[in-house]
Amino acid sequence: MSSISIFSFEVKNTNILYLRSSRFIADNISYKKTSDIYNSFKNHRYHGTFKNLLLHRFNVKINKNDENKNLEINTKIDLKILPKFLKNYETIILNNSKNRREKYTRYLAKSKKINNKIAICDISLFATLQNSLSKITSNDYYGFYIPTQANYKETKKIKFMKLDEKFEKSFFILESILTAPHGSFLYLEKNTKFIYQKKMSNQKFFNNRKIIIKGVEKYIRTMKMLKNENNIYSKKDFEFGTVNGYLFSQIKNKIFNFDKRLFQSLYFDNMYVRIDENKINI
Repeated sequence: MSSISIFSFEVKNTNILYLRSSRFIADNISYKKTSDIYNSFKNHRYHGTFKNLLLHRFNVKINKNDENKNLEINTKIDLKILPKFLKNYETIILNNSKNRREKYTRYLAKSKKINNKIAICDISLFATLQNSLSKITSNDYYGFYIPTQANYKETKKIKFMKLDEKFEKSFFILESILTAPHGSFLYLEKNTKFIYQKKMSNQKFFNNRKIIIKGVEKYIRTMKMLKNENNIYSKKDFEFGTVNGYLFSQIKNKIFNFDKRLFQSLYFDNMYVRIDENKINI
């Protein structure tokens, strides 16, 4: 996901804004001390070489003479020894964070014509962007999220849609489809130019995404029409505020004919946690 929606709590004229964001920028604007760097790995793991960790996690090029450049890092098990390798890069990471934080807060100030009570809507488990923005600005942030797992933790300002077991097993399909046509947003340059990662297969097949999204919209409209006309579904099936797995369960249903482009174009990539992109085979 390369962006999220952000809007103010207004009854009559709700102000909805497409905000350029990503896991990368959410973390990389929030590092004020070294402990912030390492704490970020508690929510978002990394598995890959140390060289790629530096590049894709912080957009920092490794020193040519660093003997650890090809060392495989898995922060799920190597988190305690990570400071040993990152020590020589902490200063540049913190300086980059300060620079990106200043540019991103200016972008926010220019982007929104809303009051300071703001709601963020996204697919998220840890409300990373909300927590980062709360840390670096004085705005009052709330979050409404589609979680990727059932082990989410709610607070007064962080709420999640309910989900069932089918969705938890298939959320990666939704995250693969709900992607932007450009690569993941990284940061802003001096002239407020947006810098993105290279395009992955999700972006290369983006025309297929448009067809898929139109198909999902048509499917939802048809289901609502059938419900209203025939009352064939109970209210619980489409309960407001619940992520229902019904749509995802139809992918393996043999009564539907699926366009082969659907299965050829489903990829799940997240260079922030690993270098590889995974083809979704259903």
